[in-house]
Amino acid sequence: MATLAPGSQLGPYQILSLLGTGGMGQVYKAFDARLRREVAIKVSGEDFSERFEREARAIAALNHPNICTVHDVGPNYLVMELVDGETLREWLRRGLPMERRLGIARQVLEALGAAHRTGVIHRDLKPENVMVRADGYAKVLDFGLAKWLPTAQSAATMGVSLPGQLVGTIAYMSPEQIQGQDVDQRSDLFAFGIMLYEMLNGRHPWPRPSAFETLSAILLDDPPAIDAPTVGDDLGAIVETLLRKHRAERYPNAEAVLEALSTPASVHAFSAANLTRPKLLTSVAVLPFVFLSEMDDSRALSLGFADALITIFGNLEDVAVAPTSAIMNYAAGTDPAQVCRDLGVRHTLQGTVQKLGSHWRVSIQLFDATTLKASLSEKHDFVLDNVFEVQDEIGRRVVESLQSRFPQALPKSRDRYSSDPEAYNEFMMGLRESSSDQQDTLWSAAEHLSRAVERDPDFALAHATLSFVSMNIHFQFDPQRTWLQQAENHCRRALALDPTLPEGHLARAWILWSPAKNFQHAEAIAALEQVLAARPNFERAHNRMSGICAHIGRLPEARIAHENALRANAKTRTGNLEWLYIYSGDFARAEEAAEAWFRERPGNIYAVATRIVPPLLIGDLELAEQRLSTALKQLPEESWFITFQGMLHARRGQVDSALECVRRSLDSPPSFGHTHHTYYNVACIYSVLGETSKAMAWLERSADTGFACWPFFRIDPFLESLREEPMFKRLVADLEETYTSLEIHRL
Repeated sequence: MATLAPGSQLGPYQILSLLGTGGMGQVYKAFDARLRREVAIKVSGEDFSERFEREARAIAALNHPNICTVHDVGPNYLVMELVDGETLREWLRRGLPMERRLGIARQVLEALGAAHRTGVIHRDLKPENVMVRADGYAKVLDFGLAKWLPTAQSAATMGVSLPGQLVGTIAYMSPEQIQGQDVDQRSDLFAFGIMLYEMLNGRHPWPRPSAFETLSAILLDDPPAIDAPTVGDDLGAIVETLLRKHRAERYPNAEAVLEALSTPASVHAFSAANLTRPKLLTSVAVLPFVFLSEMDDSRALSLGFADALITIFGNLEDVAVAPTSAIMNYAAGTDPAQVCRDLGVRHTLQGTVQKLGSHWRVSIQLFDATTLKASLSEKHDFVLDNVFEVQDEIGRRVVESLQSRFPQALPKSRDRYSSDPEAYNEFMMGLRESSSDQQDTLWSAAEHLSRAVERDPDFALAHATLSFVSMNIHFQFDPQRTWLQQAENHCRRALALDPTLPEGHLARAWILWSPAKNFQHAEAIAALEQVLAARPNFERAHNRMSGICAHIGRLPEARIAHENALRANAKTRTGNLEWLYIYSGDFARAEEAAEAWFRERPGNIYAVATRIVPPLLIGDLELAEQRLSTALKQLPEESWFITFQGMLHARRGQVDSALECVRRSLDSPPSFGHTHHTYYNVACIYSVLGETSKAMAWLERSADTGFACWPFFRIDPFLESLREEPMFKRLVADLEETYTSLEIHRL
């Protein structure tokens, strides 16, 4: 195929230079004038070959900081993130310390784990397909050979490679890949094992002069022991396990390898026997149970069974469970493999309940997405008087099947829920609606939960959930003190009834981190750490922790908390990721993420607001104005939106209009949730207009009322005029010192 000349156009992209060529075509460095960023473009020799189309589909499904991002797809080209760095092969030649090498290895495992959880395997993992940036960040590239793990319905049609067909780089193929067998995530782990061997030992485990001899060695020869003096027996044992010829003897997933790398050498005993019960992090989604018999309480019990089991699994350190909010919309009989792909989990637990005279029978099935089979199938008989004990027994049996460690002091379901049927039913109705971002639905949830605590005043969980819902209404929609007082009263009651209740401490964190309490960062973090000590995989707690950390400039910790929330629920949506991109200065990626969020939730006011910011920061004032117009149609008197209008006027030199927006915004009713962002935007307006003292006063007020993201202050283009001001430098330094010294333990 002809090479594209520098300066030529490919769609909306200007070609800058040729970066390289490969089996799938040519790779160019190009410039996207719309978003003012450089990108990498992979051009196919013809309109989307099947192999090229598979790459587009595979990468577009992935969203992870260690995986190369896809920006756009053309008729014969793929536009990707341009990674400025060197290949892992080049990076290793520098002979860096062991801990640096292991850090890169862990990042590659994180990328593989994220891909595998969405059903994508790489099939061509090698050092040339891993880039290491100057800041030490690793990116896995080139999913050109990625293959979707087939579902039961699609196994005959999804794979393109035929049996016996070699696809991949020979030196990094697994035995099953060489033999033309189906591959799975353990095949990627074999390739990772070869890479890890090279990273530790400085050479390939099977260096052979020809391709045939290399294939033969991979199939037949054991890898030589690692002889590097800095590599202990524990690391050698991990590599040896990764490179087992039979995939059943390898680690089952990337999370298990990460666990092994973080475990002290003294506890490693890597015999084939003990691999049958590995200590690993697995993941599960529990769907609402299906009632096969008609009864009035079936809807409440359907969700009640699921919520009880989700709570049991949520107490386990080594099991990530999808939250109740993630599973409520799945219908009976949903394909479990599809659920696993949707939610990024390995297991799906489904159940049916049937009435047999005065007795009941519950049947459960635990589906494993890696084997596409049920790993557990059981029936339990019970009467309604002991329904909670049946839930606990099912939880115990599933945990044993997952090979997890069951905690001794796990709260009993009977202690968690109400024995009053009406209170239980009202609670489940409120719980079902408590995750909504719509005002009417939250009001309805509050009504159900209020009736639950009226029926059973000692129902601690209902009090805590009512507090949480009331605070969300107060924070997002209605700043009347009535909702705040209701939240505080029911939070106090919940914790008085059960001082250890995680949901009670979550409600307390919601109250503490609010305008009414002037965003008490440290106190809210402490409350969230109490939640996570009891429920390590509580999505809501991780999401709130991420938001708080972002507001105080602890961006790495915010990102970790966001990833923890994603691990619990692959579809979590809060805006944390979008704002992390903004606060980190990655405005182009923020633009993509904000637009994706808005497409998913066009009625969410935070999604509406967030999409205004990236074009404003990039300098695309026309696009920012279009999006602001949409926002103002929904909330014309919203002070935060009015300040965005003022920022546009300031950038255009329209001084009087900008100042009028400042006046209007400060005269408007309190902003939903985060008034400090309004104050911050006022500081930006004054900064652009050159009024330094006023800009600094409002910036300090923003920090004092909860928004103290000092790293963003240093890079926000709207604050450029303040950068050299001594007052600005002092403020940023003080905020950095204050918030970097704040201890955060549970991430």
